Order: sequence, then C-alpha cells, then structure tokens
Amino acid sequence: MTNLGFGSANNIGVKRAKGKYCFFLNTDTILLNNAVKILFDAITSNDEISAVCGNLDDENELPAISYSSQFTGIKFEIKGLFFNFTDKLKIFNNIFNYSSKHKIIPGSLSGADFMISKDVPDQISGFDENFFLYYEETDLFLRLNKNGCKVASIPNAKIIHLEGKSEKVKEKTLERTFNSRNFYFIKHHSQLYKHICDFIFKLTCKTRIVIFSFFKNEVKLENWKTIEKIFIINNK
Repeated sequence: MTNLGFGSANNIGVKRAKGKYCFFLNTDTILLNNAVKILFDAITSNDEISAVCGNLDDENELPAISYSSQFTGIKFEIKGLFFNFTDKLKIFNNIFNYSSKHKIIPGSLSGADFMISKDVPDQISGFDENFFLYYEETDLFLRLNKNGCKVASIPNAKIIHLEGKSEKVKEKTLERTFNSRNFYFIKHHSQLYKHICDFIFKLTCKTRIVIFSFFKNEVKLENWKTIEKIFIINNK
C-alpha cells in the first residue's frame, strides 16, 4: 500500500464519508470530554461557521497549539524570533489557545482536530495533495479564508495532543516540514516575501544557538543546530 500523504488520505476519506460533517482527528490525541458532540452542536447551531476546533493541551494538560490567528508569514516569523513571548502570557494571549469563549479565527485551525461541513472542502478542491505532510491544513484554511468561509474555536471541547513527546528533533520530520513550508510560500507569496521570512527564521536559529550555548542547554542547543542545518540544506 502506497502512503499518499496526509492530505490525499483526508480527501479520500471525505469522498467516502456519508454524513453532512467530517471530523478530522489525529491518532496521537485523547478526548478529555465529549468533544465530538460539543463540536457538532457548535457547528450545527451557526450557519455562518464552516469549521470548528477544540482546545488542545499537551500530555501535561498545558495549552498546546489549537489554532493560529495568523497565517505563516512575516509577522508570524517576527513573533517567533522573540520567543512568542506574548503567547506565554495568558492575559495577553489570544492567538493560539487561551480563548475562553467561542470565537471566530481569522487564521488556521490545527490539523490535529477539526470538524468541517462535508461540502466545504469541495468548494476549493479539498486538501492540496502536493503537500505530503505539514502545512496542508494551513494551506486549506488560507484558501477557505479567501473563499469567505469562517472557522471558529470551541474551547470547551477539550483534547490532549501528544505531538512532540520526544525532545529530540528528527531530521526527517524537519525535511518534510521545510519542504512543505517552501511549497506553501511559493504557492501563496512572492519570492521576495519568502526571502524575508527565511532571513527572519535564520536569525531566529542563530539567536537560539547563541542563547542556549551561553546557558549550556545542550539538548536545545543541539536541536537548534539541527534545525538550522536542515533549513539551510532545504533552502539552497
């Protein structure tokens, strides 16, 4: 059996689905409550909403990325350069996870869990199968956003996402991530825009290496050295 990738598999699933709504859920997740029913009630009670997601926590039940109010781009990279500082302060954060009430998201939902009206992906030809893994949901929600579709966070649907359980950075994962990132930028932005984002990300890598070297954090230092190496190889 050939592995066609995350987006291709989802497209097959949507075509075979018989219901009015499709629920996408990663295998590395644990439902903490009746999240499926909560999401279903939310999406069926508001005709303006095309897709919804729950709140994701990590294995320690601390906030993980459930959605992003910003699509990948210059502002997103600048925020990363400064350690996503505001995202760690609940009083200021309204970007990834801390929404305490239902809210419209002007960005992308996490691909780890979301419910969507079955006919909505057909409006934009579903997932782009050129993405084998990573960035396929960002691309999907960007196209939905451009098509006038609205998506929302439903925080009382609670799910644990075990992504990144190991601290060690895997080179194959990074290769796939950066390959998808490159295709995403080529598809949606100019070459100049991509160069600016790449420059900021390189600066992020350099600053992390200097900082973790100074504080002698060997694990994070080696991780960032690996990230920088794979990024450079994939952007020659």
